[in-house]
Amino acid sequence: MKKTFAILGFIMMVLILAAGPFSGAARAISQEAAANALNQLGLMDGVGTNSDGSVNFDLQGTANRQTAATMLVRVLGHEADAASGSWRLPFSDYDAWAKPYVGYAYQNGLVNGVSASSFGGTGTVTAQQYITMILRALGYSDKESDGNADFSYSSSCAFSQSIGLNDGSYTNSTKTFRRGDIAVISFTALGLSPKGTKTTLYAQTTGKPASDLAAAEKAAAAADPPNVSRSRDGNVAIDYGGSAGGIVKVSAKVPGNAKLCVIVTSPKGNQYKYFYTDATGVSQDFVLSEGNGTYQVGVYKNVSGTTYTTLHATSFSVKLSSDLSPFLRANYYVEYSSSTKAIKAAGTICKSCATELEKVEAVYYYVINNFTYDYEKAAAVQSGYRPDIDAFWDSKKGICFDYASAMTAMLRSQGVASKLVIGYAGTVYHAWLNVYTKETGWIEAVIYFDGANWKLMDPTFASTGNSSEAIMKFINDPSNYSAKYAY
Repeated sequence: MKKTFAILGFIMMVLILAAGPFSGAARAISQEAAANALNQLGLMDGVGTNSDGSVNFDLQGTANRQTAATMLVRVLGHEADAASGSWRLPFSDYDAWAKPYVGYAYQNGLVNGVSASSFGGTGTVTAQQYITMILRALGYSDKESDGNADFSYSSSCAFSQSIGLNDGSYTNSTKTFRRGDIAVISFTALGLSPKGTKTTLYAQTTGKPASDLAAAEKAAAAADPPNVSRSRDGNVAIDYGGSAGGIVKVSAKVPGNAKLCVIVTSPKGNQYKYFYTDATGVSQDFVLSEGNGTYQVGVYKNVSGTTYTTLHATSFSVKLSSDLSPFLRANYYVEYSSSTKAIKAAGTICKSCATELEKVEAVYYYVINNFTYDYEKAAAVQSGYRPDIDAFWDSKKGICFDYASAMTAMLRSQGVASKLVIGYAGTVYHAWLNVYTKETGWIEAVIYFDGANWKLMDPTFASTGNSSEAIMKFINDPSNYSAKYAY
C-alpha cells in the first residue's frame, strides 16, 4: 500500500509536464524601446525622471483620449500647426493644454467625439480607437458614405494587421491599452508608407531619411542588456546571455500574481514545462539540457482552467561552453547556493574523497541512511511541485523529487556533473540521477561503485526499500529506466 501511495503521489507531481492549449503571439518592439526611440526623435515626452536619470514614460499608465490625440498630431509632424491654430470645437471636456491637439485632430477628421457634445478627453482610449486614428493619419478612410472606405471602425484592428501596423497583439476586445501601447503603435506607424505612397510617414513628415528612424530604434534597443528579449510592456524578460552555461533566466511581473507557465522547447522539439505563481518579477533559472541548437522559450499566463495566453516568447541559438555546463550549476528544480544546508554538508561529507565516484558513494550513503520517504506528502503532492532542498534537509524526509534534487545539488557543488532525470522506472513515472566521470563518461541511472562492479541506483527506491535485494536487483538493471527529461 505504501508503494502505491508513493507511485500515485509522484504521478500527481509530474502533472507539471502537462499543459492545456495556449493562444496569442509574440510581440515585436517593446514599449520601452518604442518610447525611447520616440523620445530621441522629439515626439514623446516623459512624466519625470527615474532614480537612475532615465526618462520616466509611465508606460503602464492608463492612456486617455487627449493623450492619444497629442501623440497623433506629433506623429504627423503638425505640433507647430496645432499650437498656432484657432480651434472652435463642439465640446470642452479636455484639459486646457490639450486643446490645440484635440482641435487639430478633430478639424482634420482624425478623431471624433464620444458624442456630439463630448470628446471625453480624460476618458480611457481603447486600442480600437487609437488604431482607427492612426489609420486615418495614414490616409485610410472609414467613411462608408462616400463609397471608398478602406475599413470600418469594427474592422480597424484586423485591417491594421493587413498593413503591418499591428502584429496581432491588439484586437477589438483588447481590454488594457496603456501609454506604452500608444508608443508601440505610433512608432510602428512612422515606418509605414501612407496609402498610395512609397515613402514612409516619417520621411514625409520630417523630410529626413527612413534610416534615421531605424537608427533611433537601434539606439533605443541598445539600452537593453545584450541577449535579453522583453515583452512590449516590459513586464517579461527572457535573458539568454548565459545560454553558453546551459541556463536561460526568465522574469515576469504580472498584476495579481497570476499563475504562469514557462515552456522551454529544445532543439529536438521536446517541451519542458514549468508552472508557478511567483509573478512578482523574481528571476528564475531554467536549464537548457539538450545540447547545442535553437531553443524557444515562452512565458504564458493562465486565463482559466487549462487555457493560457502568451505574454512573450523568443527563440535563440545555443552553443554550450561544455556539454557538462548545464549539469554543474543550479536551476529551477535543483536550486541551491553556498548557504544551502545540503551544500554545506556535502563539503564535509566529501572532504576526504579523491575521485568523483567516491563523492557519489559518500553522498548516496549519507542520504539513504539519514532520510526517509514521506508517504503522506507523496499522497498529497500537487501539480507544479518544486523541491525545497533546505526543507528536505530539516525534515529528514521527502518524496523522490526531493531526494533526487538534493543529491544532484550536493554532487554538482562538489564538481560532479549530475543530471536529475525524470522518466519511467519500469512502468512508474519517477526521478533518478545520472553522473559523469572523466574515466567513463555518463553513467546512466546511477549511483555507486563498490570497488568491483557498477551499481546502478535510484536513490529513492534504494532508501524506501532499505537497499533490499529485490529493490537493488531492479535498480541495477538499466533496461528498467527510460529517460524523458533531464534537469
